[in-house]
Amino acid sequence: MSATLWTGVAGVRGRFNIPNSAFFVPYYADIGAGGQAFTWQAYLRVGYATSLADFSIGYRTMSFHARQSSALLQKLILSGPMLAATFRF
Repeated sequence: MSATLWTGVAGVRGRFNIPNSAFFVPYYADIGAGGQAFTWQAYLRVGYATSLADFSIGYRTMSFHARQSSALLQKLILSGPMLAATFRF
């Protein structure tokens, strides 16, 4: 089986730096809809910045819901911890 779905997505992302500290809080959230699907995802992490890299740990959830019962995939939710590293050259 195959299906073609389209979805427009809008979101926000940013990073809050904790004053007088190397710690920061990155965040992300988006929501999308269109065709026959509704989707959203969000994460929140806590991180530590060094001169060479940023390291963070947090939690992320992604969700997809089809609006038709005949859709190839009707509902999918993925959640769990995440670990991230960003290196600067």
